[in-house]
Amino acid sequence: MIINKTHYTSITSAGFFILIPFYPKKEFAEFFAKNEWLGCKAKSIDLEYFIDKWLTRIENDRIKTINIYN
Repeated sequence: MIINKTHYTSITSAGFFILIPFYPKKEFAEFFAKNEWLGCKAKSIDLEYFIDKWLTRIENDRIKTINIYN
């Protein structure tokens, strides 16, 4: 996940969904933390926390995850 001081990064998909990218390794996130995400940094999230908290919270909020694989 890439975050700035107060927010996680997201992508708007045709004005309908908010997409939040998640990366398998910190190095992947750091590679993409450029351009409009310059000044942001990679942050690790525990998998159990991600499944229990993130996925259940965003289920009904028109937020989708983008999961980048190795």
